[in-house]
Amino acid sequence: IQAPSDEEFAAYWLAHGEEVRKWFIRQELKRQAAFYRGSTNTQARTALQQTIGCDMWIPEDYMLIMDTVIECASLALPTREEDTPSVRLVWCCNNKGPMRRDLVVYSYDDTSEQMFSIDRLNAMRDEVLGQVISASVEGSYMGTEYKVFLPEMRTLNIDSTYTAEVRGLWKMKGGEAMGGPYVSHTWLDPVHARVVTAEVFVF
Repeated sequence: IQAPSDEEFAAYWLAHGEEVRKWFIRQELKRQAAFYRGSTNTQARTALQQTIGCDMWIPEDYMLIMDTVIECASLALPTREEDTPSVRLVWCCNNKGPMRRDLVVYSYDDTSEQMFSIDRLNAMRDEVLGQVISASVEGSYMGTEYKVFLPEMRTLNIDSTYTAEVRGLWKMKGGEAMGGPYVSHTWLDPVHARVVTAEVFVF
C-alpha cells in the first residue's frame, strides 16, 4: 500500500480500510484454494465423495480419522419402518499438537421447518460430534460452549446457495480440559433433500 504521506494514508484508510481488508482476505482465500488443489489428501477426498456425496479439497497433511454412519435421535422419524434416522460423517485431522485442526463433514435428511435455526444447528452439532469425538479421559465428549460465548450465526450466499455460518467455542465435557474455536457452514442440498455441514475446529 503506497501513499504520498502518512496523513494521506491515514485519510485513505479511514475512508476505504474495510474495502482493503476484504481485498486481502479474498486474495488469501484464492491463494489457499490454489495451494490445496495441488496438495490434496486423495484418501480423505474419496471418502467424502463416497460417504457424503460431495467434494472438497482436503489438505494433504490431514489424515482420515473416521468415515462412518451413525444413528441420530434428533432427526425426524423415518418414512419407512426399516429405515433408521442416520448421519453420514467424515472426520479428518492434521494432528499437529498445539497447531491441531480438525475437519468434520456430516450430512442428514431433515425436513423440519427449523432446520436452519441456530438452536437446531447447535443441537445437531452437540449430538453428532458428541457421539464421535472424545478425549483421553473415559466418558469425555465434544460439546459446545454456551456459558462464556454463545455461538453466533449469519447467513451467506455462496454460489447462489443459502448457507448458514456458525462461529463459536467448543469444549470437551465429562472430565477433559480441552477447547477452542470452531466455524461451520451448513447448506441445503436440494438434489438429495438433505442438509450438509462442514466444520473446522481448532485445538
